[in-house]
Amino acid sequence: MNLAPKAILAAAILSASGAAMAEKFRIADIDYELDGTKQYAVEKAVEVNTKRVFSSYEEFHAYMDNLQQEFTNQRVFDTAELTYRYEYEDGTTGDTPKGDDDGESITIVHAHLRATDSKHMLLVPYPKYNSNSGLNLKLKLKDMNFLGTMSVLSSDINFSIEYDEQDSSDKDYVIGANFSYDYPFKAGPFDSSWNNSFGIDMTLGETIPEFSYETGFTFELPFDTYSIKLDLTEGIYRDMDYEEYGDELYFKTDATFSLPLKIAEIENWGSVKWTPSVEFEVNYDKDGISPENSDISSPLLTFGHSIGTERIDWLGNFRNGLSVSFGQTVGYNFQKDTYPVKVYSKLKAYKAFKYAGISAQAYAFAAMDGSEKIGSMLRGIKDDQYYADYDKKALDVPAAIVFSLDIPVHIVTTDWTGWIGWVFGEESWISRHTGWMRYFDFELQLSPFGDMALAKNDVTGKAFAIKDGWYAGGLEMLVYPAKWRSLVVRGSVGIDAGRKIVDKVVDKLFDSSWRKNCSAVEIYIGIGLQY
Repeated sequence: MNLAPKAILAAAILSASGAAMAEKFRIADIDYELDGTKQYAVEKAVEVNTKRVFSSYEEFHAYMDNLQQEFTNQRVFDTAELTYRYEYEDGTTGDTPKGDDDGESITIVHAHLRATDSKHMLLVPYPKYNSNSGLNLKLKLKDMNFLGTMSVLSSDINFSIEYDEQDSSDKDYVIGANFSYDYPFKAGPFDSSWNNSFGIDMTLGETIPEFSYETGFTFELPFDTYSIKLDLTEGIYRDMDYEEYGDELYFKTDATFSLPLKIAEIENWGSVKWTPSVEFEVNYDKDGISPENSDISSPLLTFGHSIGTERIDWLGNFRNGLSVSFGQTVGYNFQKDTYPVKVYSKLKAYKAFKYAGISAQAYAFAAMDGSEKIGSMLRGIKDDQYYADYDKKALDVPAAIVFSLDIPVHIVTTDWTGWIGWVFGEESWISRHTGWMRYFDFELQLSPFGDMALAKNDVTGKAFAIKDGWYAGGLEMLVYPAKWRSLVVRGSVGIDAGRKIVDKVVDKLFDSSWRKNCSAVEIYIGIGLQY
């Protein structure tokens, strides 16, 4: 049997394959084929490296797979397909690389992204209930990709019934409106943004409304491994919580200078950034801010730095990845002659499976001459509850460790038109007249959760004591509309387990007597994930 021809053929195939694998690659450019999203916005969201030379086909292919996942992670797209072609010496292009025996040639690659926009604007009547603040009826406008900028515009007019923080039988009826939007634009070499936030609330029976308006600009000058960033904000506010200090109407000027610096690049993940910063904030009114008003006492000069990295991939409607950050700030309050200091760290971790996922968050901080409100991180625990014998909010603390765990489970993905066609026949009158039902397809997930916090207790004097901890649990319902990939509707019911269950079962080990009695159930309906 003559094996020579077969051996020669196999050697030729292996030689060609080896040459291709040894060849180097560089992405020369990327062409965008987009529906309505602006190219500038996509380029900012996903950076494509056109300078890097890839030393092998495997390295290049892994980078392109990583880019494809990054484009998929942009939830404003319904579909995002990344393709590429290789440029040959004669100027033509093809789908396969042509290897070079010496392995020193660089194959030029031309990439192409074809992305179709997901539905991103929603205008609906929208009831929202939060047992911390009451019932809110809204006409809600939300655009997750306003003017194709990949920035969120949020606006609403609303009517709400709000409960008094310390007396739930005392109700206020409030009419209000809100608007927020950051408009990104290019100003010469600067990546810039015009930032706006406005809110107004009129309580029936009052003569003057509460309001807040902030406007400002962000200017960022990017370089290869760092950028120079300046944030400027001006604000005017009327907040009746500060009436006792005579500071209900006040103004704010804020300027922050930062220097985001890439200190490491993790292959097929992203960068690790270290960001030193300096911020100057001053709040003022007609007769000066009261020194007793610790929330807005100023002028305040703050130096800080943070380090962090993040990569979170969407696999269907589950997430996979990690976000971690650490930071520290040191400031000087000119009015109070104090030096507020804060250290903090945050970790978010996600693991996706086919029909379920695991989400976890841990946050820890400690502050000197300062505090932070942690109530919004604890579902099931009333945000604004007070100490039992102390006129201070119990969840406004100088130090805390907060942990959350969620286990979302896929329940059903609807296919209304397919189901109707299966029941009545695809050519039936009902099937022909219910095509619009596809706009109401969604994925439903149920997610049991648990939240806990150990904090510095001003009454007992203990720090991070398990006996004085906050413990909550409950169930969330998550609805992911198929045509609105960037939106998620979330409803949750949480129970203050420390007060309702744990304290009653093992009262010697846990104690909540230092807290003022209030509702042990928290209900929330709204848009957006908890974390």
